[in-house]
Amino acid sequence: MSSRSACDVWVMWTKRALLSAFGRMCRRSPWLTKLGRAMKLGRLFAAGDMGRLVLDGDVQVDFDLSVRDFRYLYFMTDLASSPEFNLLKRLQNPEGIFIDIGASTGFISLVAAKYYKHVFAIEPGFSNLRYLRHNLSLNPNLSKKITVLPFALDKCQKAGSLYFDSDRPLIASLAPIEGSVTRSENVQCRTLDSIFSKYKDVTLIKIDTEGSEYNILLGSVYTIKNNRPFVICEISDVMQRRFQNKASDIYDYFANLNYICVLSPYNRHLILNRDRFNERASQAGGPFNVLFSPRESLIDPA
Repeated sequence: MSSRSACDVWVMWTKRALLSAFGRMCRRSPWLTKLGRAMKLGRLFAAGDMGRLVLDGDVQVDFDLSVRDFRYLYFMTDLASSPEFNLLKRLQNPEGIFIDIGASTGFISLVAAKYYKHVFAIEPGFSNLRYLRHNLSLNPNLSKKITVLPFALDKCQKAGSLYFDSDRPLIASLAPIEGSVTRSENVQCRTLDSIFSKYKDVTLIKIDTEGSEYNILLGSVYTIKNNRPFVICEISDVMQRRFQNKASDIYDYFANLNYICVLSPYNRHLILNRDRFNERASQAGGPFNVLFSPRESLIDPA
């Protein structure tokens, strides 16, 4: 082995050791997470290697650490303690279907596959699909229970464009993203009802689509009426306005279907009425997640 090759191997293993150690420390020490976020320490390791996390005991997920959003997830968050993962287990149904709309790289779909009969991972972005299929390959037993649907959802069936933030390639929306130089991909849009309206065993739906959540719900009326699933939905009034909608439209949609809105981490003590929901949606800051629960199936306290 040449001295250059030996040096490259040493650098690679050193970097991997640092990545692993730093990731563990960040996940265990909240103060270090905050410091790392403030100092953008993840960028020190942005040389293209993969970082692997194990979620829910045995689900393996790789993160491409050359990508800013992956570095953030790997270093600055504790995915294993996500309220959404806890909710997947609380609402588990071995005879039910989980639909992951905006599946991204598949880590939620993979965990859900442990607790549901089948998972449909809906993801239109070419890059995310590549990462998603890679992560499925790491978990062959779970991937047998996951069907990938490589198209977008909307309120009607049509051809569309998926827009990307050039600085954050995992952020994609069916409407241009304000203040960002974007690229776009051509995608086919379908409605959820065109696929699932005749199903009777849809238990849980997750929607995280950077602002098109209400439009997707408009194309999901029969599926939701026929199945009465729980629905985890990302809420942001700013992102809804990209589509000339309001966050309150989502609340009203579910209220008309006799659903109750529950704020993360999802227990009866965090039920939001319309005023509290609108107040939260209008506050400055990033999006937040809520659970829409059928009134007849309101979840027990965590």
